[in-house]
Amino acid sequence: MLRDVEVICFFSCYAFAFLLEALRFRFTQRLIWRVLAFIFLFFGIVVHCVSLCRNDLLQNDHFFSSASGWFYVLAFGLILVQAYLSLFYPKFQFGLFLYPLTFTALTLGLSATNVVFPANATCRIIRTIHAGTLLLATLVSFLGAISGAMFLLQRYRLKRKIFSSKFTLPTLEWLGCATRHSTNVAVLFLGIGVVCGFYLETFVADSSVRVPAREDPVIIGATFLFFVALSSRIYRILVKRQDINANDATLSFICCVALVVLLLFAAFANKGHWRGRYYPESKTEFVSSDDSALPQIGSSVLLRENDDGQ
Repeated sequence: MLRDVEVICFFSCYAFAFLLEALRFRFTQRLIWRVLAFIFLFFGIVVHCVSLCRNDLLQNDHFFSSASGWFYVLAFGLILVQAYLSLFYPKFQFGLFLYPLTFTALTLGLSATNVVFPANATCRIIRTIHAGTLLLATLVSFLGAISGAMFLLQRYRLKRKIFSSKFTLPTLEWLGCATRHSTNVAVLFLGIGVVCGFYLETFVADSSVRVPAREDPVIIGATFLFFVALSSRIYRILVKRQDINANDATLSFICCVALVVLLLFAAFANKGHWRGRYYPESKTEFVSSDDSALPQIGSSVLLRENDDGQ
């Protein structure tokens, strides 16, 4: 119950900050709008940080307590980026792009499974790196897609000679550079996450786990996405095209959408991917505290020692 109250509190703070950002865009760019928006943003970050420390971060010997916590950390990363940009680039309306993505991540966190990762999951450090690098790849991919969308919008405005003192965007050079670097970093983090995922899958395959996942579609999809993105980046370096920044913007958007679809499949259609793997201890069974509630999302997961013959 307390967790729901905390989520409502920082969600409301972000909503008020987004509303002030929109009002600033609609009317005029006065200092009072930026100050009020940052105050709400700051209070939301404080409550969000406290909620993560209490419920998600470093819980049950894991950096991410559950799939739901993973999305909450992703939303927190987006908000930190928004706070940084609002401080150092106050004239640009990055919040009109970042806040909707934050609300989407928070909604996914509320909808995703809240099953706690077990304490005796194998390869704890590798699993943390695996989840962390995929989170960073998603975060940087979001940033690349945002800068790419702003690049295409700014280029359209310049071609049509649409100028506005209320809605300002960075220069094309700045946006193109941000899109290019974001896409490269996202591909790097995605590759690390894929390598860690293959290591975990190989570790599980070599052990007699009760319910192994020999062919995980999440790992297969992430691998395919990584090689496609890597090939496109190599092609971009080797072949110099005239409108290369526009191609980077399109590629960043495609990679972001593909990665989001993959994560949604992992969180909602393949929930077993989030629960980790377990040591094949003798006479140990992976069961639920309530056998009747086993198929339900959010049921508590326990490890229970079997009696002889039971």
